[in-house]
Amino acid sequence: MSLWWKRKEKMYLNTVAKYIRRSPYQAFSAALIMSLTFFSISVFALLTIISVRFISYFESRPQLTIFFKDNASREDIGQVQKQLEDTGKTSLMVYVSKEEALKIYKEQNKNDPILLDLVTADILPASIEVQAKEARYLSDLAGIVKGSELVEEVIFQKDIVDTLISWTNAVRYVGLAVIAILVTVSVMVIITIIGIKITVRREEIEIMKLIGASNWFIRAPFFLCLP
Repeated sequence: MSLWWKRKEKMYLNTVAKYIRRSPYQAFSAALIMSLTFFSISVFALLTIISVRFISYFESRPQLTIFFKDNASREDIGQVQKQLEDTGKTSLMVYVSKEEALKIYKEQNKNDPILLDLVTADILPASIEVQAKEARYLSDLAGIVKGSELVEEVIFQKDIVDTLISWTNAVRYVGLAVIAILVTVSVMVIITIIGIKITVRREEIEIMKLIGASNWFIRAPFFLCLP
């Protein structure tokens, strides 16, 4: 069985080599088009993966910081947190008290004693840091808390978020469109080349059928000589 398969494989390869020698430009064109298609698919797939990972990294960072007025109690802030949580659009919320804010401030300015002496816990506001499940939810979450009397300020880089979402969507849509076009063109070119080869070798194919060649034996070389 193994010897029979080796002989048949050798016959296929010899037939393929013969077809390539007869029409090298067609074989080269098909191989070039397929290579460009696979290369383009790889490039756009890589860009899509990078953009998705970039979005994932951004979504893992605090994207929305809500600062509260001094008269806001911990219970009041808890109600705001619950209001945001009930939307189902948040993945994580972290409460930062005045004392914790002071610790963060001291850590960030530990090399500047003058700045450390100017600030106390009473000056710094309490806040909550919010992460959304998806970047597109940030505008909705910011809109909910901006009208609250307890909120002093909402830090939300809307322009950055909108640009990031637009860029990511553009990469995905353009990539898919280009890949679809290249695949379609490649298939059409390959079908055309195979059709031309079959037409040119019609008599040869008929002779092979008469001497008992199987359909696969006849068709295989046309496909194998493409890549």
